[in-house]
Amino acid sequence: MNDSTLKNIILLVSLLKFYPSIAQSHYDFVYDATGNRIAKELVGNARIPTITGDTLACAGQSKTFTVSQANVSSYKWDNGATTQSLSFVADSSRYRKVTVTYTNGCQNTGRRWIQVNNPSIGNLVGSTSVSLNQSLSYSLTDYTPSENYKWEIVNGSITSSTTTAPINVSWNVNSTPSSLMVTRKVGSCSNTKTFPITVSGTTPCANNSLVLVNPTNNQSSGATTFKVGQTIGATNKLTGGNTGYIAGKSITLSPGFEARAGNFVAQIAGCN
Repeated sequence: MNDSTLKNIILLVSLLKFYPSIAQSHYDFVYDATGNRIAKELVGNARIPTITGDTLACAGQSKTFTVSQANVSSYKWDNGATTQSLSFVADSSRYRKVTVTYTNGCQNTGRRWIQVNNPSIGNLVGSTSVSLNQSLSYSLTDYTPSENYKWEIVNGSITSSTTTAPINVSWNVNSTPSSLMVTRKVGSCSNTKTFPITVSGTTPCANNSLVLVNPTNNQSSGATTFKVGQTIGATNKLTGGNTGYIAGKSITLSPGFEARAGNFVAQIAGCN
Protein backbone atom coordinates (compact mmCIF):
# COMPACT_ATOMS: atom_id res chain seq x y z
CA MET A 1 0.00 0.00 0.00
CA ASN A 2 1.54 3.33 -1.06
CA ASP A 3 1.30 6.62 0.78
CA SER A 4 -1.36 8.01 -1.59
CA THR A 5 -3.75 5.09 -0.96
CA LEU A 6 -3.27 5.34 2.79
CA LYS A 7 -4.06 9.08 2.74
CA ASN A 8 -7.29 8.43 0.81
CA ILE A 9 -8.40 5.82 3.37
CA ILE A 10 -7.69 8.19 6.24
CA LEU A 11 -9.64 10.95 4.50
CA LEU A 12 -12.66 8.66 3.93
CA VAL A 13 -12.71 7.54 7.58
CA SER A 14 -12.55 11.17 8.67
CA LEU A 15 -15.52 12.09 6.48
CA LEU A 16 -17.62 9.23 7.88
CA LYS A 17 -16.73 10.30 11.41
CA PHE A 18 -17.69 13.97 11.01
CA TYR A 19 -20.59 13.44 8.59
CA PRO A 20 -22.54 10.44 9.93
CA SER A 21 -25.44 11.05 7.51
CA ILE A 22 -23.09 9.98 4.69
CA ALA A 23 -23.20 6.18 5.00
CA GLN A 24 -22.62 3.19 2.84
CA SER A 25 -25.62 1.74 1.02
CA HIS A 26 -27.39 -1.01 2.95
CA TYR A 27 -30.54 -3.08 2.95
CA ASP A 28 -33.62 -2.02 4.95
CA PHE A 29 -36.10 -4.79 5.70
CA VAL A 30 -39.82 -4.64 4.82
CA TYR A 31 -42.44 -6.07 7.21
CA ASP A 32 -46.09 -7.08 6.82
CA ALA A 33 -48.94 -6.00 9.15
CA THR A 34 -48.15 -8.75 11.67
CA GLY A 35 -44.46 -7.91 11.90
CA ASN A 36 -43.10 -10.68 9.68
CA ARG A 37 -40.13 -9.74 7.47
CA ILE A 38 -41.21 -10.23 3.86
CA ALA A 39 -38.63 -8.36 1.73
CA LYS A 40 -35.72 -5.97 1.74
CA GLU A 41 -34.93 -2.86 -0.24
CA LEU A 42 -31.64 -1.10 -0.95
CA VAL A 43 -31.21 2.27 0.71
CA GLY A 44 -28.26 4.48 1.58
CA ASN A 45 -26.67 7.89 1.84
CA ALA A 46 -29.35 9.11 4.26
CA ARG A 47 -30.43 8.50 7.83
CA ILE A 48 -33.48 6.33 8.57
CA PRO A 49 -36.11 8.90 9.62
CA THR A 50 -37.23 8.93 13.25
CA ILE A 51 -41.01 8.67 13.80
CA THR A 52 -42.66 9.62 17.08
CA GLY A 53 -46.19 8.95 18.32
CA ASP A 54 -48.23 6.71 20.63
CA THR A 55 -47.85 3.05 19.63
CA LEU A 56 -50.84 1.73 21.63
CA ALA A 57 -54.46 2.32 20.60
CA CYS A 58 -57.99 1.02 20.93
CA ALA A 59 -59.70 0.04 17.70
CA GLY A 60 -61.25 3.11 16.08
CA GLN A 61 -59.13 5.68 17.93
CA SER A 62 -57.45 8.54 16.06
CA LYS A 63 -53.66 8.61 16.31
CA THR A 64 -50.84 10.77 14.91
CA PHE A 65 -47.29 9.82 13.88
CA THR A 66 -44.75 12.59 13.23
CA VAL A 67 -41.34 12.57 11.54
CA SER A 68 -38.89 14.36 13.84
CA GLN A 69 -35.87 14.21 11.49
CA ALA A 70 -34.25 17.51 10.46
CA ASN A 71 -33.26 18.68 6.97
CA VAL A 72 -36.21 16.97 5.25
CA SER A 73 -37.63 18.51 2.10
CA SER A 74 -40.57 16.13 1.47
CA TYR A 75 -42.53 13.26 2.99
CA LYS A 76 -44.56 10.39 1.56
CA TRP A 77 -46.53 8.06 3.84
CA ASP A 78 -47.87 4.62 2.96
CA ASN A 79 -51.35 6.07 2.35
CA GLY A 80 -50.06 8.81 0.03
CA ALA A 81 -50.04 11.65 2.58
CA THR A 82 -47.22 14.18 2.03
CA THR A 83 -47.27 15.98 5.40
CA GLN A 84 -44.75 15.74 8.22
CA SER A 85 -47.43 14.24 10.50
CA LEU A 86 -49.80 11.40 9.64
CA SER A 87 -53.23 11.34 11.33
CA PHE A 88 -55.04 8.01 10.99
CA VAL A 89 -57.71 5.78 12.52
CA ALA A 90 -56.23 2.76 14.28
CA ASP A 91 -58.05 -0.16 12.69
CA SER A 92 -55.49 -2.98 12.98
CA SER A 93 -52.00 -3.64 14.34
CA ARG A 94 -49.51 -2.77 11.61
CA TYR A 95 -46.43 -0.79 10.61
CA ARG A 96 -46.92 2.74 9.26
CA LYS A 97 -44.25 3.66 6.71
CA VAL A 98 -42.86 6.99 5.53
CA THR A 99 -40.26 7.78 2.87
CA VAL A 100 -38.48 11.11 3.28
CA THR A 101 -36.33 13.10 0.87
CA TYR A 102 -33.57 15.05 2.55
CA THR A 103 -32.37 18.47 1.44
CA ASN A 104 -29.30 16.80 -0.08
CA GLY A 105 -31.60 14.85 -2.44
CA CYS A 106 -31.16 11.46 -0.75
CA GLN A 107 -34.08 9.30 0.41
CA ASN A 108 -34.67 6.77 3.15
CA THR A 109 -37.65 4.99 4.74
CA GLY A 110 -38.79 4.69 8.37
CA ARG A 111 -41.44 2.54 10.01
CA ARG A 112 -43.31 2.65 13.31
CA TRP A 113 -45.53 -0.10 14.75
CA ILE A 114 -49.04 0.64 16.06
CA GLN A 115 -50.53 -1.98 18.39
CA VAL A 116 -54.35 -1.94 18.23
CA ASN A 117 -56.39 -3.61 20.98
CA ASN A 118 -59.96 -4.74 20.28
CA PRO A 119 -61.43 -6.93 23.07
CA SER A 120 -62.79 -10.14 21.56
CA ILE A 121 -66.39 -11.25 21.98
CA GLY A 122 -67.13 -14.87 21.10
CA ASN A 123 -70.32 -16.49 19.90
CA LEU A 124 -73.59 -16.44 21.80
CA VAL A 125 -74.39 -19.54 23.87
CA GLY A 126 -78.18 -19.86 23.79
CA SER A 127 -81.00 -20.07 21.26
CA THR A 128 -81.52 -17.19 18.83
CA SER A 129 -84.95 -18.53 17.75
CA VAL A 130 -87.42 -18.30 20.63
CA SER A 131 -91.14 -18.38 21.35
CA LEU A 132 -93.04 -15.44 22.75
CA ASN A 133 -92.90 -15.35 26.58
CA GLN A 134 -90.12 -17.96 26.64
CA SER A 135 -87.44 -17.49 29.30
CA LEU A 136 -83.87 -18.54 28.42
CA SER A 137 -80.30 -18.21 29.68
CA TYR A 138 -77.40 -16.83 27.61
CA SER A 139 -73.62 -16.67 27.84
CA LEU A 140 -70.58 -16.34 25.52
CA THR A 141 -68.18 -18.98 24.24
CA ASP A 142 -65.23 -16.96 25.57
CA TYR A 143 -66.85 -15.49 28.68
CA THR A 144 -64.27 -14.62 31.34
CA PRO A 145 -65.72 -13.89 34.80
CA SER A 146 -62.90 -11.50 35.73
CA GLU A 147 -63.57 -9.22 32.74
CA ASN A 148 -65.98 -6.27 32.51
CA TYR A 149 -69.24 -6.99 30.60
CA LYS A 150 -72.54 -5.20 30.10
CA TRP A 151 -75.62 -6.82 28.53
CA GLU A 152 -78.50 -4.90 26.92
CA ILE A 153 -81.70 -6.10 25.25
CA VAL A 154 -84.14 -4.88 22.62
CA ASN A 155 -87.75 -6.13 22.94
CA GLY A 156 -87.46 -8.31 26.00
CA SER A 157 -86.54 -8.22 29.65
CA ILE A 158 -83.31 -9.22 31.42
CA THR A 159 -84.38 -10.80 34.71
CA SER A 160 -80.88 -11.25 36.15
CA SER A 161 -77.69 -9.21 36.53
CA THR A 162 -76.65 -7.35 33.34
CA THR A 163 -72.91 -7.52 34.09
CA THR A 164 -72.30 -11.27 34.51
CA ALA A 165 -73.10 -14.48 32.65
CA PRO A 166 -75.16 -16.45 32.19
CA ILE A 167 -77.98 -13.90 32.02
CA ASN A 168 -81.67 -14.76 32.18
CA VAL A 169 -83.96 -13.25 29.54
CA SER A 170 -87.73 -13.20 29.18
CA TRP A 171 -88.75 -12.70 25.56
CA ASN A 172 -92.09 -11.13 26.47
CA VAL A 173 -92.43 -8.53 23.71
CA ASN A 174 -94.06 -9.41 20.40
CA SER A 175 -92.09 -6.93 18.31
CA THR A 176 -89.22 -6.96 15.84
CA PRO A 177 -86.34 -6.65 15.63
CA SER A 178 -85.29 -8.27 18.89
CA SER A 179 -81.65 -8.60 19.91
CA LEU A 180 -79.10 -9.08 22.67
CA MET A 181 -76.14 -6.70 22.81
CA VAL A 182 -73.02 -7.20 24.93
CA THR A 183 -70.13 -4.82 25.54
CA ARG A 184 -66.77 -6.07 26.82
CA LYS A 185 -64.22 -3.65 28.28
CA VAL A 186 -60.53 -4.47 28.76
CA GLY A 187 -58.50 -1.63 30.24
CA SER A 188 -59.44 1.51 28.34
CA CYS A 189 -60.64 -0.39 25.26
CA SER A 190 -64.14 -1.76 24.65
CA ASN A 191 -65.97 -3.71 21.95
CA THR A 192 -69.69 -4.27 21.36
CA LYS A 193 -71.42 -7.12 19.56
CA THR A 194 -75.12 -7.52 18.74
CA PHE A 195 -76.89 -10.87 18.36
CA PRO A 196 -80.24 -10.78 16.47
CA ILE A 197 -83.06 -12.82 18.06
CA THR A 198 -86.13 -14.15 16.25
CA VAL A 199 -89.24 -14.18 18.45
CA SER A 200 -92.32 -16.07 17.22
CA GLY A 201 -95.75 -16.41 18.83
CA THR A 202 -99.48 -16.43 18.12
CA THR A 203 -100.54 -13.86 20.72
CA PRO A 204 -99.40 -10.25 20.99
CA CYS A 205 -98.54 -10.55 24.67
CA ALA A 206 -98.90 -12.68 27.77
CA ASN A 207 -102.00 -12.40 29.93
CA ASN A 208 -99.95 -11.75 33.04
CA SER A 209 -98.43 -8.98 35.15
CA LEU A 210 -94.93 -7.51 35.01
CA VAL A 211 -92.72 -5.83 37.63
CA LEU A 212 -89.79 -3.71 36.37
CA VAL A 213 -87.15 -2.81 38.96
CA ASN A 214 -83.90 -0.87 39.38
CA PRO A 215 -81.24 -1.72 38.24
CA THR A 216 -82.21 -4.94 36.41
CA ASN A 217 -84.71 -3.28 34.07
CA ASN A 218 -83.05 0.11 33.63
CA GLN A 219 -82.74 1.31 30.04
CA SER A 220 -80.26 3.76 28.50
CA SER A 221 -80.66 3.06 24.77
CA GLY A 222 -82.62 1.08 22.18
CA ALA A 223 -86.35 0.66 21.66
CA THR A 224 -88.38 -1.53 24.02
CA THR A 225 -92.11 -2.10 24.50
CA PHE A 226 -93.47 -4.05 27.48
CA LYS A 227 -96.99 -5.34 26.81
CA VAL A 228 -99.01 -7.53 29.17
CA GLY A 229 -102.66 -8.38 29.70
CA GLN A 230 -102.83 -7.48 33.41
CA THR A 231 -100.65 -4.94 35.27
CA ILE A 232 -97.24 -3.28 35.09
CA GLY A 233 -95.46 -1.95 38.16
CA ALA A 234 -92.25 0.04 37.69
CA THR A 235 -89.47 1.41 39.89
CA ASN A 236 -86.78 1.27 37.18
CA LYS A 237 -84.93 4.17 35.56
CA LEU A 238 -85.16 5.19 31.87
CA THR A 239 -82.25 7.43 30.87
CA GLY A 240 -82.37 7.01 27.09
CA GLY A 241 -83.97 5.20 24.17
CA ASN A 242 -87.68 4.68 23.46
CA THR A 243 -89.80 2.75 25.96
CA GLY A 244 -93.48 1.81 26.00
CA TYR A 245 -95.55 0.28 28.82
CA ILE A 246 -98.86 -1.24 27.68
CA ALA A 247 -101.10 -3.11 30.12
CA GLY A 248 -104.68 -4.35 30.13
CA LYS A 249 -105.67 -3.19 33.65
CA SER A 250 -103.19 -0.80 35.24
CA ILE A 251 -99.72 0.76 35.14
CA THR A 252 -98.20 1.85 38.46
CA LEU A 253 -95.12 4.09 38.45
CA SER A 254 -93.89 3.92 42.05
CA PRO A 255 -91.34 6.14 43.86
CA GLY A 256 -87.90 5.50 42.36
CA PHE A 257 -89.19 5.38 38.79
CA GLU A 258 -87.50 7.89 36.48
CA ALA A 259 -87.92 8.78 32.82
CA ARG A 260 -85.27 11.46 32.29
CA ALA A 261 -84.44 11.12 28.59
CA GLY A 262 -85.71 9.56 25.39
CA ASN A 263 -89.40 8.86 24.76
CA PHE A 264 -91.67 7.13 27.29
CA VAL A 265 -95.31 6.12 26.71
CA ALA A 266 -97.67 4.41 29.17
CA GLN A 267 -100.97 3.09 27.83
CA ILE A 268 -103.92 0.98 29.02
CA ALA A 269 -104.71 -1.02 25.89
CA GLY A 270 -105.14 -4.65 26.82
CA CYS A 271 -103.37 -7.69 25.47
CA ASN A 272 -104.71 -7.62 21.93
